[in-house]
Amino acid sequence: MPIGDRLLAEWWSTTGRLRGLWWRSFLRDCGEGLRVDAGAKMRNPSRVSVGRNVWLKEGVLLDGRSDHPVGVRLDDQVSVRAYAYVDAYGGSGFVHVGSRSGIGPYAYLGGNGGLEIGQDVMISGHTMIVAANHRFDPGRPGPYMTQGETRRGIKIHDNVWIAAQAVILDGVEVGRGAVVAAGAVVTRDVAPYMLVGGCPAKPIRPLLGEGETAARGDHHA
Repeated sequence: MPIGDRLLAEWWSTTGRLRGLWWRSFLRDCGEGLRVDAGAKMRNPSRVSVGRNVWLKEGVLLDGRSDHPVGVRLDDQVSVRAYAYVDAYGGSGFVHVGSRSGIGPYAYLGGNGGLEIGQDVMISGHTMIVAANHRFDPGRPGPYMTQGETRRGIKIHDNVWIAAQAVILDGVEVGRGAVVAAGAVVTRDVAPYMLVGGCPAKPIRPLLGEGETAARGDHHA
């Protein structure tokens, strides 16, 4: 790497860690090594908890607004890429992201009914995961916007890949080791080690053959 590039990289890293030190006093809990790049922000930080070596890249927004004790929780080594938005969304909503998981640029995670994301999960750019749905009954009085929401919650297990521009709807559980194809709209549960795609998403093929078991590297509980 040219010396100029290396010096700039060191500068961005150092200033990001200094911002992390500044944010520590506002957060509910904060592990060592928090890096907060330029333009990243946290609202209601007293409801935000981060583990060790968490990296919030430029323009990220975390909002802990919730009656839940921890509206947003990012475990160790979670990275949140540029301009992603992680929102507990009030009420008893929460978002919990497990260790070593990554959230891609411009993703939106809404925790209205509770959003649990496991360890080693890849969430690609422009993905939408919203743990709520609007009621829309034309037989009820008033416009849809006044009919409220259903909030069932979403759970995504360990070692899942959600590819770019996928949408995960409320009430869905994505099994361990599953893959959601780019642009898929997931309205139903996804079985473990299953590739799904389409709108609405349907099974494409299992990722393990009959009688096969996952490699030992996929061992996190």
